[in-house]
Amino acid sequence: MSKNIQIKAEHREMTGKKVKQLRNEGKLPGVIYGKKIEPMNIVMDLKEVTKQLRSVSSSTIVDIVLDGKKYTSILRGKQRHPLKDIVMHVDFQAVSMDAKLRVNVPIVLVGESPAVASFRAILTTGVENLDIEVSAAKMPESFEVDITKLNEIGDSVSVKDLDIDDDIIVYTNEDDMIVVLTGMAMASAESTSTDEGEESMEETEDSEESEE
Repeated sequence: MSKNIQIKAEHREMTGKKVKQLRNEGKLPGVIYGKKIEPMNIVMDLKEVTKQLRSVSSSTIVDIVLDGKKYTSILRGKQRHPLKDIVMHVDFQAVSMDAKLRVNVPIVLVGESPAVASFRAILTTGVENLDIEVSAAKMPESFEVDITKLNEIGDSVSVKDLDIDDDIIVYTNEDDMIVVLTGMAMASAESTSTDEGEESMEETEDSEESEE
């Protein structure tokens, strides 16, 4: 596992409509909660945290540093402005490292398929995240899929093809497709077949009209 992302926070007194004042001051409101702690309203630096959240998913471990104490957490909610690309509010759930958590972990395609260059194949993607249950201590940030092994049109990778540790429970259907190679040749063949069929029907109709 990579080093945890660390976010500095302070206790927040302002709530409700008064929170707008914090945002005007360049602050980001949020909350942290968990089984063993009471929910706490917090405030962070908007610019700094927005930058950090770009690399944070629901499976990333985040250390919230509040009053000198560290709360190991995961991101559970991120509210954005409906029109502007601005983070308005964030929710963090404090967790223990041995706790079992159900999260969505992103799937990352690695490498380049030789068929893309050789056969003008097209990579069609399907499932982009895996719904899993795992302890916080063993939570992967992502699942990598090596697509350099996809050599021919029709080659594919499904969930069941992934190498996943036995202590991870996967809820995503094992037959769900992650990526498959399709190609222009297949599409052209189907198009040609359709065109020929239409021409054949037209010729038959013309023949029938001539006989009448």
